[in-house]
Amino acid sequence: MFEIIDRDASARLGEWTVGKHKIKTPTIAIVVNPNRQVIPPEVMKKMGVELIITNSYIINKKPETRKMFSKRGLHASLNWDGPIYTDSGTFQMFSQSLKDLPNKKIIQFQKKIKSDIITPVDVFTLPKDDLKIAKKKLTETIKRIKEAKSLVRNFNAPIQGGRHLALRKQACQKLAKVDPLIYSIGGIVPYMEQYRFTKLGEIILTCKGNLPPNYPVHAFGAGHPMVFAFLTALGCDVFDSAMYSLAAQRGAYLTVRGTLEAASLREFPCTCPACSCTTVSYFKSMSLYQKEKFLTLHNLYVTVGEIRTVRQAIR
Repeated sequence: MFEIIDRDASARLGEWTVGKHKIKTPTIAIVVNPNRQVIPPEVMKKMGVELIITNSYIINKKPETRKMFSKRGLHASLNWDGPIYTDSGTFQMFSQSLKDLPNKKIIQFQKKIKSDIITPVDVFTLPKDDLKIAKKKLTETIKRIKEAKSLVRNFNAPIQGGRHLALRKQACQKLAKVDPLIYSIGGIVPYMEQYRFTKLGEIILTCKGNLPPNYPVHAFGAGHPMVFAFLTALGCDVFDSAMYSLAAQRGAYLTVRGTLEAASLREFPCTCPACSCTTVSYFKSMSLYQKEKFLTLHNLYVTVGEIRTVRQAIR
């Protein structure tokens, strides 16, 4: 269930019920790598994180990880008692040129490990895909979403269609009655990476204009805090972020105005608990692991802080 409490422009302040849990929206699903948790779950909870997301493909890929998660379930394995969203591996299939992943098998695995929100294997549509290719990918994606509906109740319905607005509209209209837990707008990461915000806005507005209003909408892959306000104003309710961690691994320091290279800083332009307790000179004396941990913590504070700022702005 999704209840809209307040709104401003197309932005919505809401309460999203997932199982026994109530989540304030807009919200950020913090990406947790099942093989590499740098920030403990209790720290994320103290920050106000209410939802995490992890990748079922990565879990299923390693026999030892697959065995542990199958036996213990997601929540015990990740030490998280809140709702957990699982991704299917669609982006890995695209970015790593993997062979097509078996939709039914991936859905059943997510169900087995007790995911709260299950994602089918949609077909990632590239900005360069022409109408014929994008239409073929969309047809297959809709087929897989309907298969998910026949297998589980707590599923996510990804919207594909690439740069073709007519296909995005068609996808939304065809999926308007499948009754998922959430709709997600997929295939938008390349537009954000290339700063093609006009096209990104057109895609989101097209989807929002053709989806039922009583469901949350997820901007899949939107994880940089600089885009949260913009995408919320267009009508997105949920974001997911591995950016806080990936940026830290390459020495990047996130701000709501963009990304800075930590090595080039003379002062930290932030007063979060991580930055308040550390000087730049001390940071530069740290080991690589300590630097990564510091940056991961700072980046997470900035990410969660911006979501709170956006919610307050709607109020």
